[in-house]
Amino acid sequence: MQPIPFAEIQGLVDDHTAIVQWYIFNDCFRAFIITRNSQELPIWESSRQDLQDLEEWSYEYLLDYGTDKDKWRHQLASCVNLSAFIRVHLRFLTKFNLTIVIKD
Repeated sequence: MQPIPFAEIQGLVDDHTAIVQWYIFNDCFRAFIITRNSQELPIWESSRQDLQDLEEWSYEYLLDYGTDKDKWRHQLASCVNLSAFIRVHLRFLTKFNLTIVIKD
């Protein structure tokens, strides 16, 4: 398997689409954004508090899923809150003239 060149990755998206790749580190999470025309690789970095909030949400979500399916089903609305959390933190994408769409 050969690495794919950056320009070839850019060719996979149209002018109103971005590829957002997330990485979670010990003290934050980061998003790398690839657009069709970007000359650089923009990197967004969360705050430590954002990471703690995300970890807390995921812990509670998985705990409920594994131990109390009824509670988990009734709290699926919290997934909407996670989507809103992500959407707020990706507002910087608007400088690339992109529309933010989170597909569940």
